[in-house]
Amino acid sequence: MRPDWREHSLIAAMEREMLANPGNWAAYYSGEPNWQRVLRHFSFSDRIRYYWSSPTAQDAVQRLFSHLGETGIPTLLVSQFLPTLYSRAFSGALSLDPRTIVLEAVRDVLGPYSAACRTTIKGA
Repeated sequence: MRPDWREHSLIAAMEREMLANPGNWAAYYSGEPNWQRVLRHFSFSDRIRYYWSSPTAQDAVQRLFSHLGETGIPTLLVSQFLPTLYSRAFSGALSLDPRTIVLEAVRDVLGPYSAACRTTIKGA
């Protein structure tokens, strides 16, 4: 990992974007600044969703994909942050390519909804 990665991370880019453009969250998140920071990134109300289409967010996502493509994703991180994917990643049934991991994680979340609607999720 590069020593300066923290300043260029996805979470840092999203924090800067949300602070620069508080219109989508400021009215919803009260409290001390540190608590507001937690809410901006982890709140159930998910106000961060309004920022994903911004050029800043898109650039940060591409940097993250590029970085992870160069360094690889350790299965230990998959185990900790994406436990439903771990057995597939560990066995080699799932590529550790960053885009593949993201798409598979989304499929895992959408699977129960798809089953409930009696539809099939087609490959992306």
